[in-house]
Amino acid sequence: MAWSSVYTLGLVLLLLGGVSAKDPLGVSQSEWGAFNATLGGRLGRGVPFARDCFESVDFGVGPAAPGTQCSTVQAKYPDNAFRAQLYGPRQVTQWEICQKTSEGCLLDSNNPTNSSAYSPPAVCHQGSVSPYYHDFLGRSSAPATLSLWTQNIKYITYSSSFTPEGCKEKYNGAGQDMDSLFIFADQHNITFIGGSWRTVGAAGGWAQGGGHSVLTNTYGLGADRVVQFKVVTPDGLYRTANACQNKDLFWALRGGGGGTFGLVLEATSEVAPKSVPTVSFSWSLTPTPENLRSFMTILVENAVRWSQEGWGGYVYTPAGIIANPLLNASQAAQSLKPITDFFKNVKNGAGGGAGSGAQGQWTEYSTFLPLFTAIVSGSGIPNPKNRAIASRLVPRSLFNPANSSALVEAALEVITRSSGTASFYFATPFLYDVKKTQQGDSSVTPAWRDAVWHALVDIEWPWDGGAEQAKATYKKASYAMDPLRKLTPGGGAYQNEADVYEPDFAQSFWGSNYAKLLDIKHKYDPDGLLDCWHCVGWKGNKTPIASCYL
Repeated sequence: MAWSSVYTLGLVLLLLGGVSAKDPLGVSQSEWGAFNATLGGRLGRGVPFARDCFESVDFGVGPAAPGTQCSTVQAKYPDNAFRAQLYGPRQVTQWEICQKTSEGCLLDSNNPTNSSAYSPPAVCHQGSVSPYYHDFLGRSSAPATLSLWTQNIKYITYSSSFTPEGCKEKYNGAGQDMDSLFIFADQHNITFIGGSWRTVGAAGGWAQGGGHSVLTNTYGLGADRVVQFKVVTPDGLYRTANACQNKDLFWALRGGGGGTFGLVLEATSEVAPKSVPTVSFSWSLTPTPENLRSFMTILVENAVRWSQEGWGGYVYTPAGIIANPLLNASQAAQSLKPITDFFKNVKNGAGGGAGSGAQGQWTEYSTFLPLFTAIVSGSGIPNPKNRAIASRLVPRSLFNPANSSALVEAALEVITRSSGTASFYFATPFLYDVKKTQQGDSSVTPAWRDAVWHALVDIEWPWDGGAEQAKATYKKASYAMDPLRKLTPGGGAYQNEADVYEPDFAQSFWGSNYAKLLDIKHKYDPDGLLDCWHCVGWKGNKTPIASCYL
């Protein structure tokens, strides 16, 4: 589902019906019926995922959706794949509620059968029901809006002779997720360069906002590889945008962010014309202060060389997995010798001898699909929770000898301030020269092009934490990223995995591209029909869509 769609009709309803966040069903039945008739009876009411568990239900909350009886919801509450199939549940659960009022309809994410979450006096409120499962910044959620749900627009075709000549492209509908695309590609002996989460939509905010992958270093960002969009713009026109027509819109959609320029119904992306074999190394490390300092020093000292040699992947605290599509097994082993030599001697801090503090494993993959499966299974991706994220793109200049010590200290401070939830991704397009492609440059922040790391923190708070606890957690995530912000003045952050309250978001997300993106926004959406939090042309925190932000 392209998360851009959530606001397309949502703002129309706000403008025509004057619906408030406290009264989501304030439109009269006659208005609703008339509108429904124009859409062939396809209107439906969004209902909170856990509604059936609650005895007390606020005005405006409809009956539970089919297949979401309480016992099923409790059993499937932590199941990302199940939740992603439905209209309403979120991977980041605070966007299912109105954070400003703490009104919502959540269960205890650690124990969904905990009756204190749903028994009186607990009340199920409408909150913000979203059509799109993924969005860390809550841009696909807004109270009292209509949304377009493209989850079921699912088709994939493959052509080895798609124009422009010489490219191998995949056509995918807007509802297609990564898992199905990777399976399709594996079956056809090609490689789709996609994200590292099974249920992320491939044509939506992932590609339109940038889109990183374990293979991004060699093959570019998701936005870089799109060669064509089919999109409905706010004037109601169905347009084809590529390097030959609607060129400005094509550039804007490739990095300018979803929910801004139109509703994407189809994307065509360049694929690798064969299976991409990789060598991967995964590990776990006992995170004592001494071990972390030594390990981060090794990472900083070798990061540029590793990027030049083709490595990409995810360094979590205290584990990780990186992979290389350019080196063979013996070359890869020599390349990572600084890590493996360190692991032979590192101690666990609890009396263990040399080598007790780390474990590493080499694996060779003949295609991308099993590597993707290994990343997903080994990443420690949390079940649906309340989560605050902040990120920063770390440029090559900070890895030179003059700056490396400061970078190590900043990285360690980020780990400490985030209570050990920091990650450092080798997921930037370091080797990829998008300007040499047929589709040309994309509109992501130029900070991506010189970055070696995409660093981020991911901090949780309890399911029943109120507005003050949520606000404190957002502040903690932002504070945790400040050491890297101070080292990168005027730098960038990945808009899809950024601080919800990112300072100077336009500079961080788009840098020097923002002014041009804003002109294109005004061209295709002069009335500002499409609006979302911290998007290009955002109208500010006084708008109705921002009413539940803190």
